[in-house]
Amino acid sequence: MSDIHALFFGDGNPAGIGVTDSSKRWPQLLSTALNVIPHVFAIEGAGYATASKRIAQQLTVAAADATILPDSVGLIIVAAGYEDAKASASITNAAIQVFQLAAEIRKRYRNAKLLLANGLQGLKPDGFDDDQLPFYQGLSAASRTVGADQVVDAWDWLFDKPSDVQDDTVHPNEAGSAVIAAQLQPLTPAVSVPTPQDLTPVEPLGVRKYAPGNADNAKTKLRAERKQAKEKNQANQPAGTEPNQTTIKLNALTKQLQMQQQLTTGMAAQLAQSQQQLQNQQRELKRVTPDPSGSVKATGNVTTAGEATAHTWSVDIASGKTHAFVAITATAAYNSADGLPPILEIYDGSDLGMATPLYGAAVTSGNGCTFTDTISSGHSYSIRVKNLNPDDSPVTVSNIVSRLSVTQFA
Repeated sequence: MSDIHALFFGDGNPAGIGVTDSSKRWPQLLSTALNVIPHVFAIEGAGYATASKRIAQQLTVAAADATILPDSVGLIIVAAGYEDAKASASITNAAIQVFQLAAEIRKRYRNAKLLLANGLQGLKPDGFDDDQLPFYQGLSAASRTVGADQVVDAWDWLFDKPSDVQDDTVHPNEAGSAVIAAQLQPLTPAVSVPTPQDLTPVEPLGVRKYAPGNADNAKTKLRAERKQAKEKNQANQPAGTEPNQTTIKLNALTKQLQMQQQLTTGMAAQLAQSQQQLQNQQRELKRVTPDPSGSVKATGNVTTAGEATAHTWSVDIASGKTHAFVAITATAAYNSADGLPPILEIYDGSDLGMATPLYGAAVTSGNGCTFTDTISSGHSYSIRVKNLNPDDSPVTVSNIVSRLSVTQFA
C-alpha cells in the first residue's frame, strides 16, 4: 500500500454501523482499490447542521491525530446529509457548514482532493422520502459552489435492493458496502501526493560542528593538527610563493562554493513560493464567479404542469482557442400558494425530450443555482423549470434571470 492517506467523515454510513468486520466497510474497500491508507472519523448521527455531532468536530479530531501528516493526505470524502434531511435542517445553515468545512480542509490538507457524497445515508429499500429531495439538491448546490467533486443521486444506489441493507432499512450491510465502494471508485478523483522538496541547506565548505561538552578539547586538538599539517607542508615546499598562491586559490574556491550554496537555497525558496502561487491560482480557478458584465437573459412568468424551457444558451469555441470555462447562474421566484417549490435546472442540450439534466436546485425567493463546465467543442445549455406537484397542478415561476460567463483558453 502507498504512503498516501485518505480521511472519511460523515454519519453512520461511512462509519460502518452494523458491519462487524471493519475490512468489509466501504471506506476500507474503496481505500484498498485506490491503494491508500484509510482513516475513518465518521460517527453515527452526525450531520452538517445537526444540534450535536457536527462534521466539523470530526475534522478537529483528525487534525489532532499526530500519526497523519497533513501533506500526506491525498483524498477526503465527506458522506453526510441524511441526518440533516431527517431533522428538517435549514438548507442555508447546512450550506454554510459546507463552505466552512471545505475552507478548513483546503487550509490544512493542501494536497487532498475533496469528494462530497450527499445523501449516501438513508439507503432504504423503498427509497427516501420525497420531501427530502429539495434539501439534497440544495446541499449539492453548495457542494458545487465550493469547487468540490460530488456524487449525484447516491441515495438511489441501493434502491429496491433489500438484501443489501440491514434490518433497520437504513444502513448497508457487507453486500451494500461493496456496492457503494464499487460505485464510488470511478467517481473518485485521481489521488496523488507530490514528493516533498528537500530544502535542507548544504553545509558550506570549511565549516565544522562539535558536540557540546567536548568543544574545548576538540578545538585544541584541531589547532594542533592544523599546526602540524602546516609545518609539514612548509617543510616540503620549495622556497617561493607556492603556499601563498595555494591558500589564495582555496579561499577563492571556498567563497565561490558558499555563494553557489546561497544561490541554490534562494532558488529553492523561490521555486517553493512559485509552486504555492500556482496552487492558489488553481484553487481560485475552481471558484470562478460569473463576470457581472456577461450576457444576461430575463423572463417574466412561466406556468407549467411539468417541465418548461425558460432560456437556451449556445457556446462555441472561438477560433484559435482549444477549450473554454463556462459558468451559468439562474435565479427565480415563485408563489408559495402554488404548492411544492419547483426545481430550477440546467440541462445539456436544447431538445426537451433528449436533454440531460446537469444540475438543479429548489427555488426559493431570489434563490437559484450555479453550474460550471469546461468544454472543448460547441455546447448548448437550457434553463428549465420542473414542477414537483404530485397532482400535476400548474406552478408559476416568476422573475427568471440567467447569466452566462465564458472564459476561452488557448
